[in-house]
Amino acid sequence: MADRYAQLMRRLQESVLYGKGQLDPAVREALASVAVVPEPLASYAEKVRRYAYKVTDEDIQALQAVGYSQDQILEATLSIALGAAQMRLDAGLRALDEAGEAGEVSQVSVEASDGDAHSESGMNR
Repeated sequence: MADRYAQLMRRLQESVLYGKGQLDPAVREALASVAVVPEPLASYAEKVRRYAYKVTDEDIQALQAVGYSQDQILEATLSIALGAAQMRLDAGLRALDEAGEAGEVSQVSVEASDGDAHSESGMNR
């Protein structure tokens, strides 16, 4: 099942970052990976990544004032959001893996120290 989602995620990344668009794919990739991008795109990226709900019309107008089209701004926003989502997903999966490993160690130590095979809740199996 995980392979199915990994494949879907790769297709999404391929489409957003490298698909046909107005913004250079290298810029889209940089925005998704938190690499260095020029101002005012860098400030906009940070705002979208951390405080998307605070993005205003003025932020969009500032990008348009330096030459970004509405299509380019949309592609930038999608790239930033995709990168932020991927970072959060990766962090969550790492936390689950670490919790699972810690749980396995904890369960093994409980079983080893408890001679009559009780679980952590104290109930018989």
